[in-house]
Amino acid sequence: MKDEYQLVIVGGGPAARGAVREAKRAGLTAAIVEKDAVGGTCLHRGCISAKTYLEAAALADRMEEAALGRPAVDPAALISRTVGIRARLQHSLEAYYNSAGVDILRGEGLILDGHHVRVGGKILRAGHILAATGSRPLRLSIPGSALPGVLTSDELFEMTTVPARLVVIGGGAVGVEMAEAFRAFGSRVTLLEAAPYLLPGFDRDCGRQIGRLLGWRGTEIRTGIRMREIRPVSGALRCLFEENGREAYAEGDVILMAVGRMPDVSCLSETVRAVIAPGGRILADEAGRTLLPGISAAGDCCGASLAHLAEAQGAAAAAAIAADSTDGRAIAGSGGTGLDAVPRCVYTRPEVMSLGLTSAEAADRGIAVDVRKSPVDTNGAAVIAGLDSGFIKLIADKATGRLLGAHLVSGRAVDMAPLLEMAVRQGLRAEDLDTVIYPHPSFCESIGEAAEKYRS
Repeated sequence: MKDEYQLVIVGGGPAARGAVREAKRAGLTAAIVEKDAVGGTCLHRGCISAKTYLEAAALADRMEEAALGRPAVDPAALISRTVGIRARLQHSLEAYYNSAGVDILRGEGLILDGHHVRVGGKILRAGHILAATGSRPLRLSIPGSALPGVLTSDELFEMTTVPARLVVIGGGAVGVEMAEAFRAFGSRVTLLEAAPYLLPGFDRDCGRQIGRLLGWRGTEIRTGIRMREIRPVSGALRCLFEENGREAYAEGDVILMAVGRMPDVSCLSETVRAVIAPGGRILADEAGRTLLPGISAAGDCCGASLAHLAEAQGAAAAAAIAADSTDGRAIAGSGGTGLDAVPRCVYTRPEVMSLGLTSAEAADRGIAVDVRKSPVDTNGAAVIAGLDSGFIKLIADKATGRLLGAHLVSGRAVDMAPLLEMAVRQGLRAEDLDTVIYPHPSFCESIGEAAEKYRS
C-alpha cells in the first residue's frame, strides 16, 4: 500500500465507480478505502437484491397468468441465487478497479483534513479526497421501532422464511417494490403510507395507478395515515396509526420500515464536519466541491439516493479534480449531472419511470405546460405481456413545445428512460418524439402515440 495518491475515494459504491472511470482517463493515481465489500448498498443490500427478488416475483405472477400454476417460493434457493449474483457483480467490479490501476484499501476511512485520510493505523496523503460513503436506512422515531421483527431494507434480504403477514411502512420505491415481491411470494401484505397516494416523490398519476394495481393484486393499501406505535401482540407485531382522525392498526409477523435513508457522514472527522449541511448531508456543488479545499463528495452522502445519479456525481467530481490536477485542463465529455433529467425508477409490474418536471413542479416555477397522456391498453407488446394497465405522460412547455418531463407506468418503462432523458437534456420538442421509427410490437411505441397528440 502506497502512502500517497492523487485521489483517495472513501467508499466503494457507485459514486466510486464513476470517479474511477474519470480518474483513469486523466491518469490520476487513485485508491479506494472501503470497510466492507466494494459495491455499496446498491449491490449488497439494495438495488441488486431487490431486483433479483422482483424478477422471481414477476416469474411467479407470469406463470400463474399463463395458467401454468403459481410455483412455491424456496427462500433458501432465492437467497442463494441473490448471494451468487451479488458475488459475481462484486468480482466484476473489483476486476474493473484492478484494471484501472486503483488500489483497494480495506478498512474504515476517516478524513482528517483536505489532504489526509486515516485507514486503521495508517495515514494516507492525498492530493484530493472524495467522500462517497453512501447512506443508511432510517427508522421512525416511534415507540417499538427497534423491536425484534421490525426490519429495514438492510436486514430484509437476510430473512430465511417468507412471513405469512408483512406490514410495510412507507410507500416509496423500496416499500412498493418489496410489497409487490412478498405479495407474489405468498405473504399477506399491508402497505402504509403517510401521503395521500403511493410514490409521493413521483408524478401523482404514477403513484395512484400503482396503488390501484397493487390493490387489485391483493395488497392492502392504507394512505394518509400517521404512525403512532408498534407493539408486540400474541406473537405478532401491531402497527398503531391514525387514519381519517381515528385510531387503526395493522398486524404482521414482520414489519418492514421503508421510510427512506439518511446520509452516512461517519467518514468525517470533527475538524472537517463544517461540510455537513442542515439535515445531515454533505453540501457539495454539481462538480462535487465542498466548502473545504481538497474535499469533494458524491452520491448518497450528498442526498442523491439513486445509484445511477451517484455514479454520475462521482464522475463529475473526479473530472473537476482532474482538471485541478492538470493545470485546469478539463476532461471532454464530463461535467455537471443535469439533475432535472435524472430518471427515477420503480421495478414493479408494470414499471414506473419518472424524469424531469411534473405539472405541479412546472406550476411552482411559473411555467405553463401542455400535458398529453396516452394509455398503453392498445399497445401490442403490453397486451401480450399482460401489462396493459398504464400510460405515457409527457409534459411540454406550452410556449415552446420543449419537452420538460416524462412519467410512465408501462412495461419496460425503465428501458425507455435514456431516449426521454436525452430529449429533455437536448431541449427537443415533445412532438419530435413522433418522428422516431419505433419497432413493432414494442412498449416504446406508446411514446410515439403520446407525442403524436402534440401534432393534432
